[in-house]
Amino acid sequence: MRQEQVRPEQVSGGGRRAVGRFDRAVDEAFDRHLRNRPAIDRIMYGASALGDHGILWLLIAGAQQARRRAAGDRSWRLFGRGVAGVSIESALVNGPVKWLFRRSRPVIEGPRPHHLRQPRTSSFPSGHATSAFCAAALLRDGDPLWPLYYVLAVVVASSRVYVRIHHASDVVGGVIIGVALGELGRHVVPPREPCHARPGPGLVEPGLVEPGLAQPGLAQPGLAGAAHAGAAHAGAAHAGAALARSGPPAARNRTAGAMVVPGHDHLVRRDMGLPLPLRPQRP
Repeated sequence: MRQEQVRPEQVSGGGRRAVGRFDRAVDEAFDRHLRNRPAIDRIMYGASALGDHGILWLLIAGAQQARRRAAGDRSWRLFGRGVAGVSIESALVNGPVKWLFRRSRPVIEGPRPHHLRQPRTSSFPSGHATSAFCAAALLRDGDPLWPLYYVLAVVVASSRVYVRIHHASDVVGGVIIGVALGELGRHVVPPREPCHARPGPGLVEPGLVEPGLAQPGLAQPGLAGAAHAGAAHAGAAHAGAALARSGPPAARNRTAGAMVVPGHDHLVRRDMGLPLPLRPQRP
């Protein structure tokens, strides 16, 4: 049974006419500049076929995971996010969203240059466009090839207008929905789980950073801060030397090459950065 156009309560009469003019203008531009060229036919029909059921994006997600594992990253987090995101998007768009609009697809006269599966669902929005831009967003984190994914998304989305399975407005709507769902997925499942751990007391002393040595996660002091750190370091070294001279032989052996951390009951080895607990020495 032939599907109805977008229902009146969803789009006003003036809006429908504007959408119709836009669709016709884009279709005529494709006729004038792109269609009926064998090389472009093969690219567009091939891209449209690869976009069926998100096949292209699942292949890219698998290739991404293989490259990450080859680089030593054993996490499946990004792969799982990409596959789950595309699957959820497909179920949502091809189910309730298309059912809501029930728009008929373009009518094509004459044979196609290449075989292509003809969907039976509503024309709006384009599922290929939605999945393409949703997947491109979900797959871009940490991948230097991410601009290529958006180029492929544009080709797949525009191919649906080229092969006359979707109106141009269907593709525009699909792009908007796909971008929104992809960014939502990136927010809900970030690339890495957030770490809220903080260093415990006595583990890091910013005032005792060795000059010229950067400490990960700590802001490096400016000129005034560096002078203060140097003064604290000199004072700690002097205290350690005095303790080594005045203490018993065992204490002198333990404190050799170490410095006292002010406010804490341990020494810090200069060469290894290891804490040495101070315990009373037996006579």
